[in-house]
Amino acid sequence: MRFRQVIGSLKHGRGPLIRRISLIGSCILLIYLVITSSTEATSITVSSKSKSFAESVGRSAKNSSPLRWIEDRRRKALRKAATSNGLFASLWRLNANEIDDNELQLLVNWEDAPLAEKCRYMIDATYAVNKDWSNSRIVDFYANDEVDDLLVSLLGERLRLFDYCFITGGLSMRKVFEIKSLIDPHNESNSSPEDYLKRNFPFLRQADDQTNGPMWPEIINLTSGEKEPVPELPGEFNRDFWLNWQAIAKDKGIVITLNEASKHLFYKQLKVLEHNGNRLPIQIITSGNEFSADFRTELQEIVENSNQQVYLVNCSPLLDVTFTKKNIVNVINKWLAVIFNTFEEAVLLDVDAVPFVPIEHFLLDESYKESGILMYKDRFMPEERTFQYCIDMLKGVEPSWQEKNLIKSKIKYHSGLIDVDKSEEAAVFQRFSQELLLHHVDSGLVVINKVKNLNGLLFSFMLNLDAKMKRCVYGDKEMFWLGQLYAGQNYSIYPMDGAIIGPVRESIEKDSAVYQICASQIAHCDDSQDLLWTNGGLKTCKRNHGAELDFENDPKYFKERYGDLATLQNIYNAPLNVEGMIIPKTQERWLQLEECSGYIYCATAIEKNPISDSQKSVSGHISIFDEYTVKRYNSVVSIWNES
Repeated sequence: MRFRQVIGSLKHGRGPLIRRISLIGSCILLIYLVITSSTEATSITVSSKSKSFAESVGRSAKNSSPLRWIEDRRRKALRKAATSNGLFASLWRLNANEIDDNELQLLVNWEDAPLAEKCRYMIDATYAVNKDWSNSRIVDFYANDEVDDLLVSLLGERLRLFDYCFITGGLSMRKVFEIKSLIDPHNESNSSPEDYLKRNFPFLRQADDQTNGPMWPEIINLTSGEKEPVPELPGEFNRDFWLNWQAIAKDKGIVITLNEASKHLFYKQLKVLEHNGNRLPIQIITSGNEFSADFRTELQEIVENSNQQVYLVNCSPLLDVTFTKKNIVNVINKWLAVIFNTFEEAVLLDVDAVPFVPIEHFLLDESYKESGILMYKDRFMPEERTFQYCIDMLKGVEPSWQEKNLIKSKIKYHSGLIDVDKSEEAAVFQRFSQELLLHHVDSGLVVINKVKNLNGLLFSFMLNLDAKMKRCVYGDKEMFWLGQLYAGQNYSIYPMDGAIIGPVRESIEKDSAVYQICASQIAHCDDSQDLLWTNGGLKTCKRNHGAELDFENDPKYFKERYGDLATLQNIYNAPLNVEGMIIPKTQERWLQLEECSGYIYCATAIEKNPISDSQKSVSGHISIFDEYTVKRYNSVVSIWNES
């Protein structure tokens, strides 16, 4: 109504000239505000047809996110584009943070802009929002959810952005940084390809192509004792390190990480691989300083007396020494083995994992071929759970709607998902995120196509370095699928439940036969119940000095049950006697015993007596092996224990 009165007063020429001019200005400003408000709403639709959907199912980016900064700037650019001609063009120039024509062109035409230009802009925005940004901050625990959650959220965004541009995107970092910056034309942030790479991956050494030589591991052939020559590498190998590392990977092999304390397990494993007819090369990956000269000599002698092709891969030429010594310890070393082997396809083996089939068998799995990574399920242990704050934190690792708009990030399973598929991967995600179950996969043997899944492996590595995230998982296990998930990659989890092998105890209860196996190993079989591999060696108790530790921790219990230490030692050190295998009912917890420092688990299967009930299987699955199978499996047990 007031607007009509203003117009009326102008139309009839009432009031002094100054007042009339003032009213004209007010009228124009009012019209401008109406138009720009409408334009902003329209521009949102223009900028992304799917934005309303994205916002409804996805989170908003953190305030310090460069992608949020860019999306806000895009809105302004679209508004400017809609009001830059005609009567209201001069009014736009009164607005702060004016966007110049080149930036306007990029932001308005974002969908069709060249990838390199978008990447340069997003990198510049990363520095503009926080000139001191670095993923190295994740290794410290701040005991403040807001800070810790922010760091891991930004980590996820940065890693997906890096992949979008330089791994999956395949861009040259040098060429991207040669594009003139629209945000920082004088490079006041001192950004460079080397700096950007180092800030994203703080475990890498500074990638200077000119002074430090190529980022290539030192590889020793343990059969000949000779150092392998560095292959011919591109001139800017270091600067575009991940793209080049991915491209130069070739062949198939076995990857192992170990320390001197576990050397006897590797010698046993080597004999089993030889027994299985292995012809794949083996790479032992180290960070550079774990092995003494005496152990290197001993290791070389063992390899020379086998028919296996074994290489020692020293990653120190690629690594930041200070960061590595402080942060890459214990199970984190496994990520060096996963990423810095030179194979395209590899089977990662824990040193106490024992394969019962040739390693090539795992590389032929169809689900692995499709996804590029295959894991096996762990025991069902519902009593051990993660924390709700972990699940809340991981919601912030999911792509924001701004990220979905700008770089089209998507993940297969997320917190807003209502209908999920019936796959094993979906079931694991739900059990972790909704039921908070802690244990899902066994990482003792993982089948990996590094070329296909490099970005997911890097994501796993960085998540495992995060100080808060370490409190949410057990070691490295769940990181194998969590990293692939949040990187937007596919992954496969073998559908067969974890099993147990060993001597079978049978008892009759009413009309049922009850079978039980107790052992310290977890076993994995295929859908025909053929044994594939075990984790935990092949001794009755897999724990070193287990008898001494048990008598020390609970002398009364073990003395009453076993008499003396020597008796318990003989039992624990005896080879595992493989008579059968039990796959317990999926949702039935495994019974944990006091023996072997709590590493002994029991699983049960029940069958109805066929005289009273023709339906045999009631709970779980029991396989009692025939004489030939027992002999075949126990031959592997003997070789492992005698080595």
